[in-house]
Amino acid sequence: MRLSDNFVIRDLSGVTVLLPLSGAFQGIMAVNPVGTRILELIQSGVAGESALLSALCGEYDAPPEEIEKDARSFLSSLRENGILLD
Repeated sequence: MRLSDNFVIRDLSGVTVLLPLSGAFQGIMAVNPVGTRILELIQSGVAGESALLSALCGEYDAPPEEIEKDARSFLSSLRENGILLD
């Protein structure tokens, strides 16, 4: 898993945003703190989706099923928008 080179991640007044440099995606995607953590894990070279989910479940105090469902939904959105490459 890696992020596309067509996007940059920036902090704008405490809010993480994904900004497109080129491509079909137009606009800005604001990311919540858990989404920010997911992006950090991907950038750090986490070894695949299951390792990412395991790390999140170890860091957050929520039912693992809820964390996995929400994280998979976010990853799906990143893939659909060409931000996440497998």
